[in-house]
Amino acid sequence: GCLRHHPDYVTMFRCFVFFVLACGLLGSVSVGSSLSAYQRARPFPSFKSRSPLTSRRSGSPLFSSASVPVPVQDAEERFVPSQLPTYTETYRAIAVTSLTLLQDSLLGAIDSSCVGIRSSLELAAMTPAVQIVDTAAYFCTFLYSSTIALYGKNLALKNMEGAARVLSNSLWLAVGLGILLTATLLQTSYPILTRIVAGKYSADVIPAALSYCQIRSLGMCFGLLALSCKAALMGRRDSVSPFLATLVSSVVNLAGDALLIFGFNWGIRGAAW
Repeated sequence: GCLRHHPDYVTMFRCFVFFVLACGLLGSVSVGSSLSAYQRARPFPSFKSRSPLTSRRSGSPLFSSASVPVPVQDAEERFVPSQLPTYTETYRAIAVTSLTLLQDSLLGAIDSSCVGIRSSLELAAMTPAVQIVDTAAYFCTFLYSSTIALYGKNLALKNMEGAARVLSNSLWLAVGLGILLTATLLQTSYPILTRIVAGKYSADVIPAALSYCQIRSLGMCFGLLALSCKAALMGRRDSVSPFLATLVSSVVNLAGDALLIFGFNWGIRGAAW
């Protein structure tokens, strides 16, 4: 639809460059997550106590502590590395993780495709609206990486209480940030759109884009909660469940777009819901 109504090749080239850079970044993040999960699977060396360190001349202890923990490297406690994953398993993990991280982009692409079939004006309104909503969500992507790292570390140390506390804090933080983003987008969407969309004819897309931003902002809490849950599953080395959740959400979004956009004739508002 964009190529048929607005053939801007410079914008197409910029989008292609951004897409290539985004794929490279997501691939790097996926490889790093896979290596971190493998590193967390390694057992930690145990510690035992020995007598305090003493001076060679006087024989007095150098430290006031009763014991000094030192790592033990006994033959039975030495780390024996497990078998490394094959290239096929590594590529499969990267593909599954990348698709999981691209959920918001997939949902936006489905919405744009369905809206573009119905109206070129609403399709033009999708671009600034999706940029505003996705940019606001990108500020909270630290929840994903921090939850994976802290939750996986506590699980590797067999600290179930700490892992539960990390997950609880992540979920509450997702709710708080979701409420904050919802309130912020409801108040600032119109001023931002007036600055992004310029020109006498381009101003016609502002009402449609504003409705999309305001409706999408109502689901920020649920989106961040899903992000925290996916991070927890990744920390448990379960990449299949987030992948299936992404596929199911994409299919449900496509069915909902078809029903609300074409069935109830809601247009861009139906895509936002």
